Amino acid sequence: MDAITLPSPDSRMVSLSADRDQKRLFRKPLIRTGSYVKESEGLSFEVTPETLSHFAIEFGRMHKNGVRVPVPLTHTNDPSANQGWVKEVFVDGEELIGIIELAGEGVRLANTTDVSIYVPPSITDGKGNKYTRPIAHVALVTDPVIPGLGPFEAVAASRLTTKEKSMPFAKLQAALGVKEEVTEANVETLVLSHIKTKDEELKATAKELKTAQEEASNKNKELEALQLSHKPREVDPTMMDLVRDNRNMRLANLVQAGRITPAVKGEIEKAFLAEPELKLSLQRADRTFDKVCEILMKNDPVELREISGPQAVALGRHEGESDVLVKDAERRAKDAKALRG
Repeated sequence: MDAITLPSPDSRMVSLSADRDQKRLFRKPLIRTGSYVKESEGLSFEVTPETLSHFAIEFGRMHKNGVRVPVPLTHTNDPSANQGWVKEVFVDGEELIGIIELAGEGVRLANTTDVSIYVPPSITDGKGNKYTRPIAHVALVTDPVIPGLGPFEAVAASRLTTKEKSMPFAKLQAALGVKEEVTEANVETLVLSHIKTKDEELKATAKELKTAQEEASNKNKELEALQLSHKPREVDPTMMDLVRDNRNMRLANLVQAGRITPAVKGEIEKAFLAEPELKLSLQRADRTFDKVCEILMKNDPVELREISGPQAVALGRHEGESDVLVKDAERRAKDAKALRG
């Protein structure tokens, strides 16, 4: 029987020590866009591209300030359960990718576990920096809420300084619309600058909108004033009576002065003293009646008597009255005509 050679205790310790110190880098999808349900807690939630960008930005802030994200076995804060650290986080298409460094037993667990992220409402570090909805840890689990995430893929450490480093902010760069490559070092500055620019644009737009509203308001006021200026004024009945009496008196004076006949006076009364016409002329401040009176005052009473004097006298005399007045008017008209040659 051949002898069985057992390894010495010292050789086993060396081997175990080597396994415990082993470290490997892995590329692992942490979460992807979509709608999900966590039945154990009665929750439903949606992950959008903006959600992924937010996680990447907050991780970058934490990493810059020295806050490390552990990779515990199950969701726990027990230091003895920690299997490694998240070194990098970035968005790749519809997934949030993590570059994870696992050590010792964690390297072996990469073949038999998946991941589940823990996102509290906020974290405040020892320097007072506050992080809103950050990834606090990435747990190794066998029952992840997000199904279908890809496996752990071993990567070389050198890749962290080349393409993998530049990929995290590709979509963010496009969203910001900047030519400068967005990196962990400048992401905070570029995002804050973008926010400031958008804030200034919003203020400028608000100012333009306010100016436009003021202009529209002024136009409305002008239109209202114009409408009021064309709106018929209310006329006091007493004022109408006074104006009517005044116009009657002026017409009577024109008849007495021989400028118009009583018949003409009647026609003018119909045109200017009837209630609808009188009210309308007062509402519009119409001076047509005054102008008519001014024109009629220029009539020559001698010519008027020559043409229509007998009729005017005849209309004014009583029945049975002598025709002496008519004959006298005809005589004076004849004399006036002779004087004019």
